[in-house]
Amino acid sequence: MQEDSEGNIIITGATNSADIPTPSGFDNSINNASYYHNDIYLAKISSKGDSLLWATYIGGEREDFANAIVLDNEGSPVIIGHTSSKDLPFANNLSQTFSSADNYDIYIAKISSQGNEFIWGTLLGGIYNDFGLDLKIDSNEDIIILGETYSPDIPAINGFDEIFNSSNIYYSDIYLAKISKDGNNLLWGTFIGGIGSDGARSISMDNLGNIYVCGFTKSNNMPVKNALDYSFNGDEDIYLGKFSSDGKSILWGTYIGGEAYDTCNFVTIGKDSSLFLTGNTSSKNIPVINGYDKVQNGNSDIYVAKISAEGNSFLWATYIGGTMNDYSYSIALDFDDNIFIAGNTYSPDIPVPNGYSSSIGEDFFYSSDIYLAKLSSQKGYLLWGTYFGGESADSAKSVLYNLEGNLIVGGSTSSKNIKTKGFDETYNEGGDIYVFSLSDIQIEEGPPIPSFIWEPNIPRKREEVKFIDLSLGNPTEWLWDFGDDTTSADQNPRHIYSIEGNYFITLKVSNEIGSQTLTKALTIIGEDFRNYIKWIPSVVKAKGDFGSKWKTEVSILNKEKTENIFDLYFYSNLGVLKKSYVLGPLQSHIFEDILDFFEIDGIGFLEIRANGNFEATSLIYPENSTLISGQIISSYSSSEALNYADEGYIIHLKQNEEFRTNLLFTNTCNCSGVLEISLYDSSGNLLSNYDLKINPKEFKGLLSPFKTLAGKNNVIGGFAKIKVLKGYGIIALGSVINNKNNNGVIIPIKK
Repeated sequence: MQEDSEGNIIITGATNSADIPTPSGFDNSINNASYYHNDIYLAKISSKGDSLLWATYIGGEREDFANAIVLDNEGSPVIIGHTSSKDLPFANNLSQTFSSADNYDIYIAKISSQGNEFIWGTLLGGIYNDFGLDLKIDSNEDIIILGETYSPDIPAINGFDEIFNSSNIYYSDIYLAKISKDGNNLLWGTFIGGIGSDGARSISMDNLGNIYVCGFTKSNNMPVKNALDYSFNGDEDIYLGKFSSDGKSILWGTYIGGEAYDTCNFVTIGKDSSLFLTGNTSSKNIPVINGYDKVQNGNSDIYVAKISAEGNSFLWATYIGGTMNDYSYSIALDFDDNIFIAGNTYSPDIPVPNGYSSSIGEDFFYSSDIYLAKLSSQKGYLLWGTYFGGESADSAKSVLYNLEGNLIVGGSTSSKNIKTKGFDETYNEGGDIYVFSLSDIQIEEGPPIPSFIWEPNIPRKREEVKFIDLSLGNPTEWLWDFGDDTTSADQNPRHIYSIEGNYFITLKVSNEIGSQTLTKALTIIGEDFRNYIKWIPSVVKAKGDFGSKWKTEVSILNKEKTENIFDLYFYSNLGVLKKSYVLGPLQSHIFEDILDFFEIDGIGFLEIRANGNFEATSLIYPENSTLISGQIISSYSSSEALNYADEGYIIHLKQNEEFRTNLLFTNTCNCSGVLEISLYDSSGNLLSNYDLKINPKEFKGLLSPFKTLAGKNNVIGGFAKIKVLKGYGIIALGSVINNKNNNGVIIPIKK
């Protein structure tokens, strides 16, 4: 998306709609009306959004996509994308020959500013897939193109690296090239890559014509020079590099990343030649420096950073996110180099201070809202953030800041009730292009926002409590009041309470702008139970599938040589019940029906506390079966539970006519949790991905998830991957049950 000199908006993308409006365009008919094939779509919208000035298809008999657009000095759009069509329009071009039989080639084309004339178009590619992703125009109006190539024979001449870097045909290199302004000549072309798979997303260019490239890499031998980080960090790192205007040399290049997956989707240059980048991270240890939020929030967070012009130091870097997945695709800068980011979010709790909307759509588990935010240039402070969307899926892919101080946002929507005020205010079905404008919200930087947690979740008298600062907004000073007439100025202090009871913990965070405080209530329980808490993660006395009725037997062994007092807590959707029981030295006891002991039916979990060491097991079985065929569950301690960012696997799962699989989850914490549950078949194919919210002290079961979530009823040897996106003290189990006799086995999770 670009803005012309009159404030009109030119957009490009792809469509498979035969009836999308194309007034005054050079091609008014779709070139392949198949649902599975797209044409490029290019259009100009008036500055006020009240009229479609012109629009056109560009396409052939197969699939055609446009990914980026720039305007030349006359306002004529130049687009880049990729195509598998052999009959696209060409004129005055570098190549009309399609380089591969069934794959994609890069496609670049120029259209008149009125949209009624095709000026030129060209292909660029090799024997495998090649994708055009971004482009810029230099001072000579020659065109810098950025792509991603799997082809070792794509033209690479007069460049920094003329040899494809991987011997694996399934791995890609970044491709950077310059073509003449008339589309006739390739001036230079170069590979950028390593032994793994490397991809490009965005380029920017400075006043000297030097080129900045960002994307991702899975290679441990990328070209790095004068770097922030010379080492590959995890599964996938951000790659950021600066290359000379003639494509012959790398001026600097660096990795940026953590232990997981990180990518850069957009890079741009500020007035002082510093770089702003945004993308996504699933790493909890990616560099975050002087930024708004220093702690990873969910599985995928937005990542925003400001880097020095020399590329060798962070000015600041920050997470922005909630408990679900969040994405950022574009940046715009205002007149003071404050940063606007645009993307989409599935998180109901992503930060939205001072925004237009503070709540996400109802179906956020499956549909996203547009997310927009503004950060200050100097410190990366979140000035405002907002949701924008309707009842279905909405996403922003591009954002501009115009001369009137307004934002122009482009993306897509499947929502019939998203806000509209323009030339077309009616949803057209199947997913629409969505372009809107909104005014900036003028907010000054504020003081930091206090936030903290403590560990363990249930502290005990004379036990060390670790307080963890999660404050936002770059605080520089911390003052803790522990509620017992003691204080600390450490960021993450440790404290021991000598008396059980209720305490009010206050954290005051400050910086040069000001300070704010937050107070939370903390309960310290008696020290007798500090080392001896265990959980039976599934306790049931209820009807099940296939006419079964289940009950639970629990056995407790006192391992001490003295009397041991046991407090038993049963947690269910009806609340919590408590019973006590005493065992003598080295005695054991079997509760043949533990919920008879509580005088209740239901499903939940059992928490056992004692003043001495003990063991406990349970046996869940259908009433009409023998005990030997029941499901044995050992008790769990806190060290065996999953905590934030932990992940594990439950294997040997079956779902067919003979067997069914259930997944059982127990949240032992007094805090809510969110789990990412991924179901796979025995070949490692992902069948379903699901985020499960679990309340404090809650037991939750997923019955036959392969069938109910993945729609599969013939899975043998499948497995489930469980990752904790939020929370602590999660116990996860699998249960495989024979449908004929209701006998089953419990399968513990493997971290």
